[in-house]
Amino acid sequence: MIERRIAKRFQVDWEIRVEGSVIERGVLRNISSGGALLALTTPPGTGTQLDVYIKLPLQGKSWMKYPAHVVRIEHGAVAVAAVKFDSPRPDFGIPM
Repeated sequence: MIERRIAKRFQVDWEIRVEGSVIERGVLRNISSGGALLALTTPPGTGTQLDVYIKLPLQGKSWMKYPAHVVRIEHGAVAVAAVKFDSPRPDFGIPM
């Protein structure tokens, strides 16, 4: 299979919260400058607009927020949603 991604993806295991048609906590599995893979109990549908809040492993105000939309859902033992960020820069210091 040919890799079509331009941006490097980083494997992580960070806490997330998504808000959109659903409000749910989950786990960030990987992230790049253009998008991310989210493990969720109930993933939203393809095309759904979301705010993805990511808890960074830092002290203090360690949440960042990306506006995003769902581009793919994978169902398995754990459902995952692939999202594309609508902005290349997150908002930092979001209190949660």
